[in-house]
Amino acid sequence: AWKSGDKPFAENGVEGFEYAVQEMIQNMAHQKIIADVKEGSLMITPERIDTLIALVEENKDDFEHDETYLEILTRWKQGDFSLVDYEHNKIMFIQGSKSTDGLALGIASKEQEKNYILQVFAKDVDDIFGWTEK
Repeated sequence: AWKSGDKPFAENGVEGFEYAVQEMIQNMAHQKIIADVKEGSLMITPERIDTLIALVEENKDDFEHDETYLEILTRWKQGDFSLVDYEHNKIMFIQGSKSTDGLALGIASKEQEKNYILQVFAKDVDDIFGWTEK
């Protein structure tokens, strides 16, 4: 089930649901960025990206920033995370975050991301979605 930390979206109508989508995008981005503070994590999977795209498309008439989410998620669906630090921070600013603690300072290396996945999700992976050997 999708849930958002302190704002269960069922109680907060569309705003709460849009906030939950923002949280999911941010929590997925945490896997790929360097930041001092990361609150919440969702492992990036193609299925999860597809689910979020479908959620945004179903609610785009009600969402204030639907185009931003679709732009980010469509890029991710293609395995392109070259702007993930900027995208993470853009969502933080949309949420009106006053704290700079959680800002992305850069993009993690493949090694850093593998370590993050191991520590946070307890999965030892060789293949990471969004990394292609060139």
